[in-house]
Parts: sequence; C-alpha cells; structure tokens
Amino acid sequence: MAEVIQVPTSADFLPIFEKCKAEEQFFICVITGGNDDQGKSWCPDCVVAKPNIENIILKNADCKVLWCNVPTRAEWVGKSDHLYKAHEEVKAKGVPTVLLYADGQIVMRAQTDEDFQNEELLMAIAKHE
Repeated sequence: MAEVIQVPTSADFLPIFEKCKAEEQFFICVITGGNDDQGKSWCPDCVVAKPNIENIILKNADCKVLWCNVPTRAEWVGKSDHLYKAHEEVKAKGVPTVLLYADGQIVMRAQTDEDFQNEELLMAIAKHE
C-alpha cells in the first residue's frame, strides 16, 4: 500500500517534490481539489475520480504518493500561473491530475475523465509499469 504524504498547499509542494525526486526511484503525485470544513470538495471531477484513485492507485502502489490539494476553486480557476500549472515538469491542465515519476521524470499521467475511468492506466501508474 502507498505511503501518502499530504501536501496541503502549493507553498508546501516544492521542498517535498524535490526531496522525492532526489531520494525515490518512483513516486506518484496526485493533484486534487481540496475540501471545505464539511469535507465537500469544490471540484466535481475530483469527486468522480477519487474512488478510482483510492481503490486502484493508493491500494496498489508500493511507493510514496504526494497528495497535493488545491484548497479553493479561486486559487485554481483562471490562474495560469498556479504552481501546479506553471511548473516545468508538472504542467497540470486540470484537477484531478495524477503523475508517475520514474528516475526523476514524468513517465505517465492521468488527467482526463476518460483516464480516471481507465483501470489499466491507473494500475500501470500504481505499479509503475
């Protein structure tokens, strides 16, 4: 089972990300919309994808998983300079996004509704195949 490392805001991301790149052969990065005080996500696509992320990726991965939250819709929508969008490697086009890093580079990603319904893709990310 995956070792999940919570990354509550993008301000916390870079040091954790760089440490994983330096120390881990494989790791997964999940970028998702955060939850409000009642536990409800602002991101409807994240709500739909979350069961497959948890039941396929988290249950089958044997590596670290950085769970990165975008706390509010206002921090994401219309912000092309958001770190997760602007970072030269991450380049998230939306939330949710799941990235597999292998040997310091992205080798696989899931970021569309179809990707999050593709169990083979999600399992390949989890097992870093």
